[in-house]
Amino acid sequence: MKKIISIVDILTESKKLWLTAFLYTILTGLFVQMILLPHIAPSWHAGNGLMKGMDAPSFHRIALELASSIRSDGWDVWELKPGGQVVSGVAAIFYLLIYPAPWSVLPLNAFLNASATVCLYALLHLLTESRRKSLISTLPFIFFPSALLWNTQFHNENYAIPGVFFILYGWALVLKKEEASFRKDIAAIIFIAVGSLLLGLVRDYILFGISFLFVFLGLPRYCTFSLAEEIRRNV
Repeated sequence: MKKIISIVDILTESKKLWLTAFLYTILTGLFVQMILLPHIAPSWHAGNGLMKGMDAPSFHRIALELASSIRSDGWDVWELKPGGQVVSGVAAIFYLLIYPAPWSVLPLNAFLNASATVCLYALLHLLTESRRKSLISTLPFIFFPSALLWNTQFHNENYAIPGVFFILYGWALVLKKEEASFRKDIAAIIFIAVGSLLLGLVRDYILFGISFLFVFLGLPRYCTFSLAEEIRRNV
């Protein structure tokens, strides 16, 4: 029991939690793509370490075609959304720079998943003010088996999920503020803007438009007020 508590306490450090989620995503991704699907569950395998019945095989095909075009005609033919798919446009870069196989994109999946994990942890800590409770509540997001459906594959959720968490954390920073803080305002703007960008790339939701309106119309005015208040208090 003491060892479990010790591990939990270690993971409450954001850097160590991020690294754990990053390595776990890469290792499980390699396991699913190279062992589970081709050798343990071949009936689910669509080839190249990708799962049947999902969008990943078509994303892979589009990425291969784009990478081939770039190899033949140069980077001028690269586009962010070939066939309307950001996932494929980004994957094509990894296919050219690393190797033309889905496993080459796992570092990006791991980066996005680890960032989403730490953001969720920070959001829960902001609400509960308890590191242990926040971490325990975050662990299912990392280890729940359904997470393998996007972390080990090509999926829009690789971008959408961290996007949602970033937006929620940015809003929480604003709503949780007990006193004027220019730094928190800037942090909120950055989180909401980055989250809106990630979400908007793959999911054209109303939330995308609302988030940008909030960033460019609401927060600057609120931020200016907070800065003016801090200046008045320090004069």
